[in-house]
Amino acid sequence: MAEIRDLGALLQRAGLALPVADAVPYPATYPDAWALMRDLRAMGEGNSLAARHRRPLPRALFAEAARLYAERFPAPGGRIRASYEMVWLAGWAPADNQPKPLRPGSAAARLADALGTTEHDAAGSPVALDRPASRATTPPCAPGTERTPE
Repeated sequence: MAEIRDLGALLQRAGLALPVADAVPYPATYPDAWALMRDLRAMGEGNSLAARHRRPLPRALFAEAARLYAERFPAPGGRIRASYEMVWLAGWAPADNQPKPLRPGSAAARLADALGTTEHDAAGSPVALDRPASRATTPPCAPGTERTPE
């Protein structure tokens, strides 16, 4: 599977504007490795390498792989755990009236203010503001729509 940043770059290379790539991991459990392998095969996740060995692998290899997988990735109830990552990609055909990304640091309001939350640094500590918090208001309506009073 490709890295998500590489997939986003492919959208740009294809000529699409404002590319967006997102991924969500999904945990799953299986009764055994054989059920997991059946699911992987049904998803098209077989060995697609051109230089792979064409001779079938010995059954003992798969039995050992199933044993090791069950040992290393146990789940409650005698099952095994696995996870999948769903990746979504979106891009738009370039147009003259398309919004352009703003210069980094040019925002007029802080996202934390708009969301009504406190901004935290990487360590989880609240960030002290060196300027007064902006007064976040409700965002403007999209063109052609009206806001109804609440």
